[in-house]
Amino acid sequence: MAPIRAVLFDYGHTLIDFTPSQDRIRREYELIRAELEAQGRAALPAEIDLVASISARVEEAVAASYARNSLDEVDVVELFADAYRSLGIDLEPDDVRRLAEREHRAYVSEMRVREETLEVLRELGNRNYRLGLVSNAHFLPNLMRQDIERFDIAPYIDAAVFSSEIGVRKPHRRIFEHVLVRLGVPSSEAVFVGDRLRDDIGGAHAIGMRAVLTHEFRHEQPSVTLVPDQVIGRLSDLLTYLDESR
Repeated sequence: MAPIRAVLFDYGHTLIDFTPSQDRIRREYELIRAELEAQGRAALPAEIDLVASISARVEEAVAASYARNSLDEVDVVELFADAYRSLGIDLEPDDVRRLAEREHRAYVSEMRVREETLEVLRELGNRNYRLGLVSNAHFLPNLMRQDIERFDIAPYIDAAVFSSEIGVRKPHRRIFEHVLVRLGVPSSEAVFVGDRLRDDIGGAHAIGMRAVLTHEFRHEQPSVTLVPDQVIGRLSDLLTYLDESR
């Protein structure tokens, strides 16, 4: 078996616990409501919950696309526009994008990357592994790239792609291949680390990569047809797996 020269990671629930701050989202929508009313865009009845009407509606649309096993990424700006239109608020695309950006910043405002995670990335770099990031993320890609900079992940990553940039989601082979080409490493010399069996383990195996399932934030259990090469409890356990794979 070829030696491993590259390690590719999923992002949410692999490198970071991607659990949103619901309180911050609610406070942000209170500000958005006041702004829209001050501009005369809408006089929304107090009983209308903007979080449920906008944020939750968008999340439900995204979830529905995953439930259909769609590999095409959604247009999140259009989803937000539809949600606002459902309340009788017709906004220009730039205004929709600006409001979507405000929600995103509230969404991630309390997230932090564990120091242990950064130590693992640092150690992998010291060992001369090429590092990649492949993430299913319907969020605006410029915001996702700002996030990985803010969380101090970006300096360790040699190549990254988000599904909102490339238009397809894992387990589509093209999203994996996009990063492998940029890393200059064949799939046979790479391992993927993620928390989802179908998206991460199945997708990586389908193009000839090895695959490690992490249970640090989620606990999907291997099945007869989706068997990872290794299951780890914490990201730091990846170092042991790589040592044993030499």
